Parts: sequence; structure tokens; C-alpha cells
Amino acid sequence: MSSTSSNRQRYNPKFNEICIGNVSSNTEPNTLLRYFERFGSIVQYNFASPTGGFVFIEYKYPSMVDNCMKARPHHIDGHRLYVKRALPVDDEHPRERFETTRDLMVVIDFGDTICDEKEFLSELRDYFSSYGTLYACKYCQEKNFRYILVEFADIDQVDRIILDKPHYYCDHLLDVMKSIPSNFDLMNKKYESNTQQSSVIIKDAIDDNNYDYAKVRNDFSKSKSVAKEPISEIDLENEVYRLQNVLKKMSEEFAIKRQQLDDQFSEQLKQLDANTEQTNLLQRDLEQGK
Repeated sequence: MSSTSSNRQRYNPKFNEICIGNVSSNTEPNTLLRYFERFGSIVQYNFASPTGGFVFIEYKYPSMVDNCMKARPHHIDGHRLYVKRALPVDDEHPRERFETTRDLMVVIDFGDTICDEKEFLSELRDYFSSYGTLYACKYCQEKNFRYILVEFADIDQVDRIILDKPHYYCDHLLDVMKSIPSNFDLMNKKYESNTQQSSVIIKDAIDDNNYDYAKVRNDFSKSKSVAKEPISEIDLENEVYRLQNVLKKMSEEFAIKRQQLDDQFSEQLKQLDANTEQTNLLQRDLEQGK
């Protein structure tokens, strides 16, 4: 197991940039720069949309980005900032640079090159553990493809792995991506033709058989009691994993929405306090005028 990026010194600017969101409209650019300069020398920055969008800051060295990420959460002017590593544009997975997740997906498309799945899973767990705390590493089955889900403690671990691509196992390129809905859609479409081809092969094998399936179906429909096919343990586990992922995604979205509402409420309270103070001043001026 290896990574091309992790085995070389990272002078590429893509490792040196962060993006910052949820900046208060009251925060001055100089205030923001002074705050983030405590983590290292800033080479350049982009304030094209400091409020309502993202601010991009590029540090001189990757270690400065690491220091900034370790110091999370960041707060300025009563706002909890949304800080993450800036990911480069990826035409194959366009949504990855915008969405964050603690889950990584490794799509399995090795053919017969992997003999021992348990050994592969164990080595994969050991390899990704080098990026920090890892909660789970398990096989999962999607509609048209199979993959390994790797659950981390922090979204930054996943972003670092994406930045460190490509990753290899036994000289075979690992198809590594974020576990987000857009990537599931892409992979299902990619492997849809393989699934359809397998279905055609199975159908042809049945059609070539001279056994009278029509008679069996008729006899089966006349039976008073029909035994339902039991759900396999693997299918049940996969469904549990899927529901866990859905629940986790909902929890993350709820946390983001709650933070946004808290920030809005805080701003409204500040405005209300300011209006109250102004009203009191006007009232005192009127009383003194009398």
C-alpha cells in the first residue's frame, strides 16, 4: 500500500491553501488576515467574496495549513468559521471540493488480483490509520458496484487523503473518493452496464434450459403457503450500513443548519441590543431637552 504524494516533499501549492466560510459581514479583511497569520506566513489571499462566500488563503508551507487545521474551531466576531483545506478542481468528482464528509469510499474493481479480501481490508485499515483516528473499515454493496467504506473521526483526514492521491495497492491504482451522494450516482452509472450484462448472461442461461419453468410457476402459485426467501446476513449488514450513512448525513446537515440559525440569532440579538441602546440615548436626550 502506498501513496505517490505522501512519499515526496509537498511543494505543490495545492497543499498550502485553505478556504474559509461563514465570515461575519462585520469582519474586516485585515482582522481576518491578522488572525490567520498566527499559524504561518501568508503568501496570497482572495477576498472576492468575503461575506456570503469563501475566502481563500495560501500559506508558505503545508505545515502551516496543518497548524491551522489542528487549531479548529476558529471564531471571529462571534462567528464560528467554516475552515477546510482547499481542494483542486477534479473533473471526475466535481462535487468533492465543495462537500465535506468523514467517510471515504474505495471502489473495488480489481478483478482477480486480490486473493484474500480479509488481508486486503486489514492492510487498507493500517494504511489509512496513518492519517489519524479511524472508526471503521468495511465492505459494502451499492446497487451496481462494491466498495469499502472507511469512517474517520474528522473531515480533514478525508481531505488529506484526497489531496494525497493517487494511492496504490500492489501496484494497482485505488479508486478513492469521498462518500457523498454525487459519487454514488457516478459509480452506479459507471458500473450499470456491467450489471446489465450480468443479468443478460443469467437470462440466456435460463432460456437455454429445457426445463418447464412455466409449469413450476403455476404449481408454485397454487400452493397455499409460500415460503419467503430469507434475507442474508450480508444483505442485512449492508442495509444497516446504508441507513447509518443516511442518518449520519442527516445529522451533519442538521448540525450545519443549527449553527447557521445560531449565528443568525446572535446577529439579531446584537442588532436588537444596538437598537435598544440607541432608543435609550434618544429618550435621555429628549428628557434633557425638556
